[in-house]
Amino acid sequence: DDGDSLSFSITDGSTTNGTSSLAGSYGSLTVDTSSGEYTYTPNSSVVEALDDGDSASDSFTLNATDGTDTTSATYTVNLTGADDSSVITATTTSSLTEDSGTSTVTGSISIADPDDDDSPSFSDVDSTTTSNGYGSYSLSSGTWSYTLDNDNTTVNALNAGDTVTDSFTLTATDGSTQAITITITGTDDSAVITATTTSSLTEDSGTS
Repeated sequence: DDGDSLSFSITDGSTTNGTSSLAGSYGSLTVDTSSGEYTYTPNSSVVEALDDGDSASDSFTLNATDGTDTTSATYTVNLTGADDSSVITATTTSSLTEDSGTSTVTGSISIADPDDDDSPSFSDVDSTTTSNGYGSYSLSSGTWSYTLDNDNTTVNALNAGDTVTDSFTLTATDGSTQAITITITGTDDSAVITATTTSSLTEDSGTS
């Protein structure tokens, strides 16, 4: 009727400061009790678990009343999942010094996918020489290891304070990749003397 004021609410919702609200399975709905203006806010942590092509829905019952009569309607939000990118957590850099007594460094790597149906991982890798040939790397149960080859000619040629980098790439089962970079610092190698250090002579032999 003209002149009657309406108020709005959500069935099973709670009302505070002129706002009716209710949490659904994938997000929450709020309704202004005076104007009827509503807002649906997705719960990102739950929605992101939907895989590519997955579908879900949230439904709420909205009510409008003039104090005498009440009208209700169902409000439905349809949700469609997408393929979320995997998240890699890793130790991506380290360093070694030539002929320092420490020739191996280690780090960790792991991968997670927000989508419920996806479970990527990093498979173990046997000892493999890097493309530069400065060292070798391996991966076991989420721990990578890099060992410097102190006999490598490039590494040996480094002067004190000089640096070069070596790197290797680890690939997960879903094709995601992570590069690991190792900085190698040179040291002052001792000089190498090559000489004939002994000889012999015989007394009164005619050779002096």
